[in-house]
Amino acid sequence: MNIALNHFAAMQRWVTGNAAEATLDMSNLSVEVKCRGRYYRMYPTFQAIVHGRLTHLPNLTADARGFGGWRPYRAVTHPHSTDKALFKAHLAEAGLRSPATWDVQRATPDHDYVLKARRGSFGQGLHGPFRANAPVPQGIEIARDGGFFAEQFVPGRMLKVWYWGARPFFAHMQEFPAILGDGRNTVEALLRARIAAAQSSWGNFAQKPVVMACLAFQGIGPQDVLEGGRSAWFDYRYGQLYPTSFGATPVSDNQIDPLAQLTGTQLLDQGRALARLLQQAFPAPLLITVDGILDREGRIWWLEMNTNSLVPPEAYEVMFADLFG
Repeated sequence: MNIALNHFAAMQRWVTGNAAEATLDMSNLSVEVKCRGRYYRMYPTFQAIVHGRLTHLPNLTADARGFGGWRPYRAVTHPHSTDKALFKAHLAEAGLRSPATWDVQRATPDHDYVLKARRGSFGQGLHGPFRANAPVPQGIEIARDGGFFAEQFVPGRMLKVWYWGARPFFAHMQEFPAILGDGRNTVEALLRARIAAAQSSWGNFAQKPVVMACLAFQGIGPQDVLEGGRSAWFDYRYGQLYPTSFGATPVSDNQIDPLAQLTGTQLLDQGRALARLLQQAFPAPLLITVDGILDREGRIWWLEMNTNSLVPPEAYEVMFADLFG
């Protein structure tokens, strides 16, 4: 999805197929697209790692790791994308499923749970998972960064769904990343090899606390040796860098059709609710992503939304059909 040539190819296909014109401004890498008497400027975004953390930037810098595509507007923010509690309220009002939450300063969760910072992003500000009725471990300051809340931990497949306005058009489904036991190597040795595949070092791996919490949740220690064929998952956050081979594939990984077949009207229900929410602040459609978990019964548990995620190459056809008529 973040291979620049895929974006150029998708843009070129639409431009040539619709008798349009597109001009790239090398000073800022924006693109002006003209078609049917209208024109729009498309603004780029880049995936970057700054101070060891994944982020998105509007300009090409030395920190950039991948191209994030173009949008017909500059980066925007919405209160529901920066405050998870507000998005939870939106889900409740719309009658959409979301994991239960608790104020951990007042009650100990009676379900398995994770701790989330209300304003965390890119998988940061997360602790756990922890077992039901277990108190918050000592050393976690739950009042910092606007406060933490406990959220019910729902196992399943990680989802990210892209919407243009009310229309869902692109999706990822990911299993929790896992290691497979061989009866010889320790869990830590298997993790070291897996992290090395992502061009990182286990010794200074920033995500180690979450990884160890996931193993502890399953009753597994770093020096344990898993019997051959036994797997252990070690993260539950979408998009973390645990590839078996580094880099992306030029083949589309859009899973919107199989996801829709598994979930019925749930994607459309969220789209309609999102459109009603965002139209209060923005008169035109926006490109929005919503994270969730797909459980074993085919139910989506919605988690949070983002107004400035990476743009998949498939987005241009969807956006331009709307923008140019």
